[in-house]
Amino acid sequence: VAGSIAGMMEHMAMFPVDTLKTRMQVLASAGGSIHSALSTAFASIMKNEGPLGLYRGIGAMGLGAGPAHAAYFAIYEFC
Repeated sequence: VAGSIAGMMEHMAMFPVDTLKTRMQVLASAGGSIHSALSTAFASIMKNEGPLGLYRGIGAMGLGAGPAHAAYFAIYEFC
């Protein structure tokens, strides 16, 4: 249980950073990057979507991270 909670907390803490990274990668692979810098990507998300834009999709991530980390730590303890 502790491993599951720890994994979920880690993913939730890093989710905004991962959102910025993913947005920058998608736009760069689409041919033209309007987010050439981290600060530009952050400003664009804040302007267009607000602070909650950094957390879009966190629910789905949380549903997957809990069981994944529980299984990871359970297997780690037994092997």
